[in-house]
Amino acid sequence: LNQNKYIDGNCGAGILWISISYNGKIRNCPHSDIYAGTIEEGLKKIYLTKLKPHILNIYNNLDECKHCLGYKECRGGCHLNKIKNY
Repeated sequence: LNQNKYIDGNCGAGILWISISYNGKIRNCPHSDIYAGTIEEGLKKIYLTKLKPHILNIYNNLDECKHCLGYKECRGGCHLNKIKNY
C-alpha cells in the first residue's frame, strides 16, 4: 500500500497517527467525538481493525470529489464529517 497516495496534501489522521483521550478512548483525530474503542482493547487491534480500514474506505469512496480538478491534491480534504461510527 502506497500510503502517500492517501496522505499527500491531506490529513494523516487515522493513517499515520491517532488520538488517545485522557481516559483512554481512541479516535482518529483529537477533534472527533466518535471513538473506535479504548486502550484496554489494544491499540494495535483498534488501529488495524477499525481506524485504518475505515479511513481508507472513506478515501477510496469519495465519489462526490473524484471528478474535481483539485481532488488529486486534497484527496477530499478533512474526512472528520464522514465518520459517524466505527
